[in-house]
Amino acid sequence: QPAQPDEEQPVSARLEDNLFIMAEINKSTVYENEPIKVDYKLFSRYDILNLSFTGEPAFNGFWKEDIFTANAIRFNREIYQGVQYKTMLIRSVALFPTTTGKLEIPALEMLVDIRVQPTSFFDFNSTRRYTISSKVRNINVRELPLNGRPESFTGAVGSYTLVSNVSAANLKVGDSFTY
Repeated sequence: QPAQPDEEQPVSARLEDNLFIMAEINKSTVYENEPIKVDYKLFSRYDILNLSFTGEPAFNGFWKEDIFTANAIRFNREIYQGVQYKTMLIRSVALFPTTTGKLEIPALEMLVDIRVQPTSFFDFNSTRRYTISSKVRNINVRELPLNGRPESFTGAVGSYTLVSNVSAANLKVGDSFTY
């Protein structure tokens, strides 16, 4: 059995109420190729000794760009639904939907080692491993509007400006410059 949560607040005895991963998304409705930021955050009321990913989620229907992956255990304090938790951002990704319709942002699964309550005087620093995962999140991906689309349209949307500079205007033979 896990050690009691380390906060002095009434708490559920269920593990999933005291240790979970939440996938936070910045948008639930987007256009095709519009980026979505997903932050996977760990919430805990236990003393965590070790964390590891079980594998890479299959981001089907998305092009994925990794933004951040935690490489050390560093917690902050946060109140969620009236209960104080230790929280940690464990991973951030930018997802670019490549198809339209309802898409699933997959669950992130982790192995978590937490300190367990000793059963005797000689039983100290015992741990138990749990597998936890976030919930699957759904988003709605809309097709880009057809009206006003130029013939040469390839998928980029917006106004763009390209600027270039050369670091030196006059050079000697063999000198280098930055473009």
